[in-house]
Amino acid sequence: PGNRPYGPGAVVSTQSAITAGRYNECNLGNILADAITYYVANQSEGTDKWTDAPITLIDGGSIRKSIEVSDKVTWGDLLVALPFNKQIVSL
Repeated sequence: PGNRPYGPGAVVSTQSAITAGRYNECNLGNILADAITYYVANQSEGTDKWTDAPITLIDGGSIRKSIEVSDKVTWGDLLVALPFNKQIVSL
């Protein structure tokens, strides 16, 4: 299951908070925040707003490894980069 591809190919460098330093912005954090915002927006159907939560914050300690440039991203890549079972919480 770890080698099973997840979604279409990826060619973007996903420098993580580990290599950028936990206190700096990183590509992988940006991609994750955008994906979570998109997910939450799609759950907000039937409201008069675009979404109930238009901003996503991710703590630098939750991203543990970069995902290397590749023609595919696997579940294993995601599990190594994000090893913690964190919940999405809306405030």
